[in-house]
Amino acid sequence: MAVTAVKSTLEGIRVRDQRTFDSGKQYDGHSFAEWLRRLADQDRRKEAEVALGQFIINDPAILDELLDAYDRAENICVATGIIRAFEHAGSAAKRAVPALLDVVHSAGLASFRLFAHRAIVAIGPAGLPHLETALRGDNRPRRATAAAVARDLGDAAKPLIPLLYALLDDPHRSVRLAAASTLTKLENRYVVAVCDEPSDEWTKQRVEKLLKLLTKSNLTLREIYGQIEGYLTPKNVAVVMSLLPAPVLEQFREHAQRLPRTPEERSKLLYINCDRPPDDTLAALIDYFDRDETD
Repeated sequence: MAVTAVKSTLEGIRVRDQRTFDSGKQYDGHSFAEWLRRLADQDRRKEAEVALGQFIINDPAILDELLDAYDRAENICVATGIIRAFEHAGSAAKRAVPALLDVVHSAGLASFRLFAHRAIVAIGPAGLPHLETALRGDNRPRRATAAAVARDLGDAAKPLIPLLYALLDDPHRSVRLAAASTLTKLENRYVVAVCDEPSDEWTKQRVEKLLKLLTKSNLTLREIYGQIEGYLTPKNVAVVMSLLPAPVLEQFREHAQRLPRTPEERSKLLYINCDRPPDDTLAALIDYFDRDETD
């Protein structure tokens, strides 16, 4: 949507074939075009959002007209109202998911992103095929956005879990982190994405601080392994080895030799930390990384 100005009129709203809606299709005594106009009226906007959502439920083909109206809208309130109509339509608006993913990623205003996110959640399981397409696609912003939005779908998003695990190896960090965050919620256990190459200072500093934290805790060796591997790719384990105390290093190597070799089992050991990580959340660990240490 190209928003050139905030207007109180409806200059930016057009319907490709208004006769389609003036020839008998009405809601509460008013045509689709009339409800569309009312989105520009502050006093009638909420009512219009519900009405337009009902139009979609009654005739999903109207969704195309609303998508077209959104693309042409120059009135911010009208554009927002159309997104809210998708939310009210629920599963009937499932074909709007790809467009909504783009809004979540690229809209200039936070309100657009928020309402588009909420609309996808309201669409629910009916939108999963479109989320799956986005997760498998070549469009990086859509992959990251779909992975992030799936987090708020709860159990309905569980069919996407295999795809989300695959995205933990995505070449783009934003995608990896979004997938890890969603998996943490869906799997009800701690999942982290691998960092970038250990040559970057961010990774080195956090690995070192993480190890200092872990060696002072009562975590088991398996849990320590999980925490470490969550921050490094397999080829960079040597960086961790150089930081481990000798007694722990010996146990670590012995344990590592017994690790399963199938890709699926290895993936789970590589990316899933202990069921209850220190201080319960990754956020607490990040807070630990960022605070000043006195020792």
